[in-house]
Amino acid sequence: TGQVEAVLILAEALSECLFLRAGQKSKAARGYHLWQNLTDDLPSVDKALVSSTRLFALELVPLHTSFDVNHSLITGINFALNKLQEIVSSYVAQPSVLYLNKVTELLALLRHGFWLFEPYLPENIKQIREELSYFIKELHWVDDACHLSELMTKTGNYRNKLHYSERLITQLNLENDSFPTSQSVCDLLHSKRFNCLQLALLKILLGNQVLDQHSSVAPIALLPFAQTALESSLQNLVTVMPKNKQLTSEQYLDQYKLLIRCLLTGSWFGGLYEKSERLGFRNP
Repeated sequence: TGQVEAVLILAEALSECLFLRAGQKSKAARGYHLWQNLTDDLPSVDKALVSSTRLFALELVPLHTSFDVNHSLITGINFALNKLQEIVSSYVAQPSVLYLNKVTELLALLRHGFWLFEPYLPENIKQIREELSYFIKELHWVDDACHLSELMTKTGNYRNKLHYSERLITQLNLENDSFPTSQSVCDLLHSKRFNCLQLALLKILLGNQVLDQHSSVAPIALLPFAQTALESSLQNLVTVMPKNKQLTSEQYLDQYKLLIRCLLTGSWFGGLYEKSERLGFRNP
């Protein structure tokens, strides 16, 4: 019991002097975690978490056509923040670049949401997007690490050929060693700045009001807003990647960022439509 704002202030103060990480476990679960940690390097509760954590491709934000814009953004933040905390917990329990890749994806999904809804956001909320960008940049190396990990774990004839080039193997190992250690990543995920980012997102959820209250008198319907965003996203893509134009690999890679933005827009608003409608919209 007590004032929510006071709890958030206390959490921010504690993050300055303690090695903390926001999470979803109850007090009882955390107590059991501490007890297990005395006898096991990887507590059973964390083993269960890791085994139950499934890494799906970019997921659809669970929105509904009856939502207004404010409710939609809050739902998206809640969805992504819950997923983010779950994946971070799994990484801390068992470090893997696959978990980190999902962390960067969820951070990008959150940032894209703030970009999509920007016309209706107050200035203090827009600053959260800058913090999301900061952590995305801090983890920019993860994509390369995932590709390298895939290259090093390939099997069959490809792997046999790779073994013939000791020089290449040496270079790949050097590249792998240049990436930050799991400990330095854990330090980042336990940092005051990362905790404050999550607290800022939590404040939005607790307040249940993210849009600028002076931007509109009546609630803004989601569906027309989403349709405009999806059509604009697809048109931008079609403009630079016409259906009948054969692109080189370099030209395709040049549009990587645009493709990602298009996918993120689809992740935010694609759930408003049936699968057949989504495929019909994208395929042309």
